[in-house]
Amino acid sequence: MAASEDDIDLAGRVTQFLLNQKEKLGLPDLNIVSQEAFLREAATKSNMKIEDKELLLKQAETVFRELYAHRAFKPAFTSEDPNTNPFIALAEVRQMLTTVSDFDFHLLMLLVFSKARDIHTTYMAPSPYQGAVAFLPFQLKLYEPDGKARFVVAKVMATSENGELDHPHFRVGAEVVEWDALDPDAVAKQAAQLQPGANADAELARGVARLTIRSIASHGVAIKGGIPPFEPLNFATIKYVAPREKQVREIILPWQVATGFGETPFSSSAFSLNESMSLMHRWSKCSYRPDKMAASQAGNDDFFETQFASDAPRSGVPDPRLLRNDSAPGWPLGYLRFRDFAGASGTILEDAKFQQIQDVLARFDREAPGGLILDIRGNPGGQIRLAERVLQLLGPSEIRPLQFHFPQTDVVRTALDYFRSNSDKPARDFTKWLDKEPGDDEGDTVHLTPGRPITTATLANDTGQVYQGPVVLLCDALTYSAADMFAAGFQDHAIGEVIGVDCSTGGGGANSWSFDDIRTNVQDIPGIDIPPLPGNCRLQVAVRRCNRVGTGGPPIEDLGVAPNFKHRRTRRDVLEDNLDLFAFACERLSLVPINRINIESSTRTESGLEVTLRGVGLGFVALRVGGKIVAGGALTEGTSSTFTVPLGDELQVRVEGYDTEDHRIKGAPPIVVPRITLQPADDEINVRRISKS
Repeated sequence: MAASEDDIDLAGRVTQFLLNQKEKLGLPDLNIVSQEAFLREAATKSNMKIEDKELLLKQAETVFRELYAHRAFKPAFTSEDPNTNPFIALAEVRQMLTTVSDFDFHLLMLLVFSKARDIHTTYMAPSPYQGAVAFLPFQLKLYEPDGKARFVVAKVMATSENGELDHPHFRVGAEVVEWDALDPDAVAKQAAQLQPGANADAELARGVARLTIRSIASHGVAIKGGIPPFEPLNFATIKYVAPREKQVREIILPWQVATGFGETPFSSSAFSLNESMSLMHRWSKCSYRPDKMAASQAGNDDFFETQFASDAPRSGVPDPRLLRNDSAPGWPLGYLRFRDFAGASGTILEDAKFQQIQDVLARFDREAPGGLILDIRGNPGGQIRLAERVLQLLGPSEIRPLQFHFPQTDVVRTALDYFRSNSDKPARDFTKWLDKEPGDDEGDTVHLTPGRPITTATLANDTGQVYQGPVVLLCDALTYSAADMFAAGFQDHAIGEVIGVDCSTGGGGANSWSFDDIRTNVQDIPGIDIPPLPGNCRLQVAVRRCNRVGTGGPPIEDLGVAPNFKHRRTRRDVLEDNLDLFAFACERLSLVPINRINIESSTRTESGLEVTLRGVGLGFVALRVGGKIVAGGALTEGTSSTFTVPLGDELQVRVEGYDTEDHRIKGAPPIVVPRITLQPADDEINVRRISKS
C-alpha cells in the first residue's frame, strides 16, 4: 500500500478556486474554513443558559406528545429502551444539562429527534451552525454488481478551470475500500444516525450522501464514540483503488465548512420539504455545478431540467441518441427532471411554477410524443399543492388528492373546539377540520382526526392533462416529502410505470410545520401555552399525516412508494450519467402503445362548435358537454373526422377516446380525454390534450 497522502494543500487549492468564483456565483458572503477552526470559533459564540436548554427539552416533549401525527404509529414511542424512545432520551439529556457543552447538547438533541426516524420531525441547532455545511471535496455513489455495495468516487470538486481535482490517483472512478479504518458501508450507516431515513434504503442513501457533505445544524459532524463529550473527526482517512489499478492507496482529507451560500425556505403549512437535503443540494450546486448556481442567482429558476432528442449531448441527462427512438421513427422521446417542488409558499409562485410545467409539457407533447422519462430522484419535496396539481397534466384520471390528518391530542382538540366556538376568529390551518363531513366516522378516529385534502379536488383537476404520450417515473430512496406524495399519486392514478433504483422512496408522508408555524396556528388560544424557542434554535414536526388513495389507503410514512420495477444501479450508471437506467426507461416506454387524439381544428358555427380531429390507436370518440355526451362516432386510423357539438352556455368540451364503442357502453374508462376550452372574452379556443397513462 502506498504511503498516506495528507492533502491539506489539495483541499486548500479546492477552496481557493471556489472562493475566486464567489462574485461570479453571486455569493459575496461565501466563506470556507477548516472544520476544526469553525467548531473552535463556534464554541466561543455559543453560551446557552441552563434554563434555555430546559425550555428546549420541554418544547420538544410538547411537540412529540401533542403535535406529532405519527406518534401512535411509531414503535419507538412505546419502547422502554432509551436508545429508541425519544421521551426517555429527553429525560436522560435533562440529567446531563450541567455537565455537557453546548455543542454536545445540540448533538444530543439531534440524536433524540433521530429516534423518530422522520426527517419531517427534526431539531436544528442555532447559529453559527445554521446554514453551515461540512464537506469533503468529492462525492460518493454506490452500486451493487453482486449484491454487495461498492462505493465509487462519482464527482470531484475542481482545483482549476478544467473542472478536475488536481490529484494523480484520487479521481472519478476510484473505489473506496476503507473509511476511517472501517468498511464504508458501516460508516455510511453511522453517518445516517443523526437524521436517519424512514426505511433501510433511505437510511443507506442518506448515509452515503453524508459521508462527504453534512448540514451541521441538522446532521452534526462526524464524531468518535457515542457518548459525550463528543470528539469531532476533523479528517477523513480513506483507502481507495484508483481507476485501472489494483494497488490500495490512502489519502487523508480535512473536513471543511462552508457558510454564506444562501438560505433554503423552511417548511410552512402547505409544504412538505426535507430542508436539510435542500440545503445540501444548494451546496452541491455551488461546488459541482457553478454554472447552475450562477444561473439561479441571476433569477433563472431551474427547479426542472429538460432534454429533447434535438438537444446537444450534456451530462446528467439521457443521450439524445436514446431519445431519438430508432425503434419507432417519428415518435421521439423526452426527459424531464423535477429537482424539487419547492419555492416560497404562496399561490402566486405556485401558479407560476405550475404554468411553467404546463408550458414545457405542451412542448414535449409536440416534440416528444413517443414517451416521457419523468425523473424525481433526489427530489426533497416542496409545495404539496404544486406536486398534486402536476399529476393532472400526465393522465386521464380524475385526481383524488391525498387526505391529511391531525393527531387526536389535547392541543389539537382544544384548538378545534376553540375555533368552532369562536367563528369570528381566523382558524388558519385548522379551518378544513372544523365541520363534520360524511365518512368522518370511518378509519382510525382514535389516533387521528378525519382526513381533509390540502389540495382541493377542483384545483387538482382544473387544467387536465397536457402531455399525451406514455410516461415512466424514476425515483430513489432520496425521493422525499412532496415528491413521495407525487410518486404515490402517479402510481395510484395509474399514470405510468414507476422505476426505482431502490426498493422504495424515502417514506416521508406528512405536512410538516416549523415551530413558528405551530405558534402562529395556536397563539392566543386559552389553555395552550407554547412559548417561543430560545435563541434561534428550530424545531419542525410532522403535524398532518397523509394516507394514499386508490390502494386501500396505506400510509406513505416509513413505507414510501414501492416501484413497479427495480433497476439495480450499475457502474455505468454511477460513472456514465445513468446510461443503463435511462436505456431501461426507454425500453419500458417502447412497450406502451401510442394512443392520442389530435385536435386539428375547432371552429365556432351557428350550430355550435365544429371539431375536426384525428385519432391514433383509437376506434371511437365521444364528445361530452356539461356531463352529457352530445356527439360522437367511429374513428378510422389516419383519417380526419368532423363533429358538431351544441354548446349552449358551456365553454368546455370533453373529448373521450375509446378502443371501441362497445367499451364505452360497458363503462370502460376512456383512453384519452382532450379538453377544448373556449375563452369567454374572445371565444379563443384553447386545446388541452389528455392521453393514455
